[in-house]
Amino acid sequence: MLSGLFAITQSKKRENRAGLLRAQIERRAHSLTGLFAFTRLGWSFSEQHFLTNLRSTRLGVVSNLTWRLES
Repeated sequence: MLSGLFAITQSKKRENRAGLLRAQIERRAHSLTGLFAFTRLGWSFSEQHFLTNLRSTRLGVVSNLTWRLES
């Protein structure tokens, strides 16, 4: 009787441990997915920012050259 009760208790503990581990893995996977999405968003934002800066720099150089040529 006691050994059967002990086996059931151990089984429940194992199930709980497995459930906790599964939940922990899911949480980590979710946070990694969120992190990946955030970094992708960050990359696309900085890429766009870089291209905007490059475009404005190019326009500045072109307008500077035309101003010098006209002068």
